Amino acid sequence: MIIAKRKPQARFRILLKGSLPLLFMIASASISAESLQSFEAADGLYGYKDKKGQVRISARFAHAGEFNRYGFASVIEGSKPYFIDQKGKHVFQMFLFDNGPDYFKEGLARFVEKGKMGFFDERGRKVIPASFDFA
Repeated sequence: MIIAKRKPQARFRILLKGSLPLLFMIASASISAESLQSFEAADGLYGYKDKKGQVRISARFAHAGEFNRYGFASVIEGSKPYFIDQKGKHVFQMFLFDNGPDYFKEGLARFVEKGKMGFFDERGRKVIPASFDFA
């Protein structure tokens, strides 16, 4: 009877050991993506603060979307929409659609590069290079 109790525990431990790296990756992506929250400054522009209230990205955006689970957000800086990382760096200039950054459809959104359009995914990777006049 004692052996029967140990076997399921041992199997659980083996399964848990193999799953820890995957669980850690999922948890760390979730934590990093949720670590910055937008705030509105006195001048009406938006920036991002961490959980401690420290400004991490200065207020320079007319629109500041939430960071996705991969650590990217859609913003409007000046009159142009961008996809930024958690340091505020422009990853892509997004296509301006319906007075804001393009929407993700089927996991992709449009970006503009050298006057042409392409598609990128929510992880910030180019999926289809910018080679279209319009898409």
